[in-house]
Amino acid sequence: MMPRVLVVDDDTLYAEAATAILVEDGEIEVVGRAADGREALELALALRPDVVVMDINMPVMDGLEATRSLRRLLPSTKVVVVTSSPSASNRWSARGAGAFAFLAKELGTDALVEATLSAALEAVAR
Repeated sequence: MMPRVLVVDDDTLYAEAATAILVEDGEIEVVGRAADGREALELALALRPDVVVMDINMPVMDGLEATRSLRRLLPSTKVVVVTSSPSASNRWSARGAGAFAFLAKELGTDALVEATLSAALEAVAR
């Protein structure tokens, strides 16, 4: 069974690219996309993804707050935080919020696929 992934980013271009990259891998099913943290929580509760790929900086509810809420509401769902601001403080904040992995968006396609598949393996193992 392919891991089910929700992509969350207010940057439509990045969200479309991430979706295409994950689907192209052939081992991942993208079940939805959201543009902010609140929408991400609503979709995650409805879709029950194995992994959420979550941007940090978004309107309405940022990715860190959404990650904390998601981990509380759906503890088996893993979160891969992605950001264009990969500072040490963002890394620590993401870990503190319960993120499985933290990636700079600039790392590219292989890193995104690898982190998503690793998170999915961890989600299924629980």
